Amino acid sequence: MAAVDSVRAAAAAAPGPDSTAILEGLPIGRVGIVTKDIFDPAPGDPLGGFYQLANLLHVRTREGTVRRQLLFERGEPWSQSRWEETARAMRRLDFLEPRRMEARREGDSGTVAIETRDSWTTSPQLNLERGGGVLYGSIGLTERTLFGFGKSHSFLYHEEPVRISRS
Repeated sequence: MAAVDSVRAAAAAAPGPDSTAILEGLPIGRVGIVTKDIFDPAPGDPLGGFYQLANLLHVRTREGTVRRQLLFERGEPWSQSRWEETARAMRRLDFLEPRRMEARREGDSGTVAIETRDSWTTSPQLNLERGGGVLYGSIGLTERTLFGFGKSHSFLYHEEPVRISRS
């Protein structure tokens, strides 16, 4: 019985087929990236139409934008530390969420699969005030991943009784 327990313990401690430790030093043969919309409505969901409209209005993050976040590329030797740092960097992004990050051995190389889901990145601003019989305020829009490129851009129109500014 003790022999069976020691075999089980050794098997649990050894890297399994899903472990990336067995890839160390192997060339990366393929890097697959799938970007998904913000919402994935279930069939029959009463808000499904709203979710589909939101997905249509939002520009999905481009594969190249995700690829630029990776600290490795096809043909390079696998590095566990670069993999871990890439995972940390992807989690810090405010315009997408890494849903699945896998690496596995295929023959004499490694294959990487990354799946992300976008976040809603458009933030409107509206501020109206009235003073001295005059209506003034500001209106603006901030987009944190303009056209899916991961670049932030803001537009703000601000009007006060003494001046008007645009930025």
